[in-house]
Amino acid sequence: ILRVCRTIVDEVRVDRAFLSVQTHDGTFEVPFRTRNVSEDEAKKLTYALLSPESRMVRRGEPIYVISPSGIDPRLAGFPEPDRKRIYSLVAVPFGDRFEVDGVLYMDRTIEGKARPLNGREFKQVLDHYDLLSDLILRIQREKLREGEKRSIDFELHGIVAEDPKFLSVLYDVQNFVRCKQILIQGESGTGKELVARLIHRNGPRRNKPFEAINCATLNENLYGSELFGHTAGAFTDAKKARRGIFEEADGGTIFLDEIDKMALSVQNGLLRAIEYGEIRRYGENRVRNVDVAVICASSRDLRSLVDEGGFLNELYYRINRPSVFLPPLRERPKDIPKLVDHFIEVINREHGTAVKGITRRARELLMGYSWPGNVRDLIGVLKEASLRVEDGGEITEFGLFKVLPDLRRPKEEKKKPKEVIVELEKRLIIKALVDSNWNVARAARMLGWADGTLRYKIKVKHGGLEGLKSCAREEGIEPRLAGIV
Repeated sequence: ILRVCRTIVDEVRVDRAFLSVQTHDGTFEVPFRTRNVSEDEAKKLTYALLSPESRMVRRGEPIYVISPSGIDPRLAGFPEPDRKRIYSLVAVPFGDRFEVDGVLYMDRTIEGKARPLNGREFKQVLDHYDLLSDLILRIQREKLREGEKRSIDFELHGIVAEDPKFLSVLYDVQNFVRCKQILIQGESGTGKELVARLIHRNGPRRNKPFEAINCATLNENLYGSELFGHTAGAFTDAKKARRGIFEEADGGTIFLDEIDKMALSVQNGLLRAIEYGEIRRYGENRVRNVDVAVICASSRDLRSLVDEGGFLNELYYRINRPSVFLPPLRERPKDIPKLVDHFIEVINREHGTAVKGITRRARELLMGYSWPGNVRDLIGVLKEASLRVEDGGEITEFGLFKVLPDLRRPKEEKKKPKEVIVELEKRLIIKALVDSNWNVARAARMLGWADGTLRYKIKVKHGGLEGLKSCAREEGIEPRLAGIV
């Protein structure tokens, strides 16, 4: 990887460059960077590229900026100093639209006083796409094999784990059971509360209370009362004093699910409770001391929420380490067969059904599905499919089609590298045409191509100017009215 990245940098001659690669826990490491960009800067830029504003990388497509970038809306997530100094950039993601495995980033800055990156240089970067993609995949496979070799030495309490990616997460979890603050992140339905209970049951507080509360279900006016308690007469319906869950869980563990939904007005009190072990019941001045471990969970990126002003910066840094990222079900397909067998047993026991099992074809369909609702979604599908099966029968693919019609749809094929390059070239041409007010000659100069070359590509490869204008409108870029030169 280092040799390939250095070759690209030498060919294109940029001011800054780095390659970031996603690890098994959802964070990014930086195997290559130029001297003038630190590892911390590279990670910040990577997360900025993956922000909602930078929608092209989120969709598995590149960002290319060939004009002064301070005004480009896709860079809204970038730190202010970088946004002002970047003159031109290219960021190429590796992976697909569901998961970005890595990002190759290159830019030219105002200090460098260089011209913008042009089409020829952009193509030079893409020429190395296949090789870099294979190397990134190889690195990730080696990391997963390392995860398989590590052993899980604690009781899993019913959690199903066969897939190396999830086993690697559980290996990290077993090292955190003595921590007083942990953040669990992952999509809805990935089992955040199950993992929180697993940590509690294997930690030193296992014989003490475990209290769980969903922050999204609480009335904003009652947050303080639910967490810290209240005195009699503190508010209209408070007829007697009541202890909050911090006091109820004293000595044990509190699980705060969907903490991203917690009201800002309560976050200061929570910060003090976590930091100093001090709480104050609603309606009284007396400070009470508690000793609790706090496990927080969120399906949203809390860092982005902090930047938006929706989450307290100090609280974020207090609860963010250590953190665990739970992979979505679509990324742990080896767990699906065992999960299916487990849940069919549970459904038979709870609903009085007598489903024998599931056919091989039906199992394969479940393994290939994307599961937007994750494990919770899988349970719902198996429950309905089981209720449709006669006693002693099996769940078949035809039974699944009735419950989940999407299984009939052919799986979206990943684009071949050549198709990706053609699409990137098309988007690059659209950007240059928009920036040049649809002046072909000027756009060709911006891209570093001959006028005739660009006209040929527009007419033969990309459906003509009207077709490109239509694509621009679909992307939300309104073509300006101008004569075509």
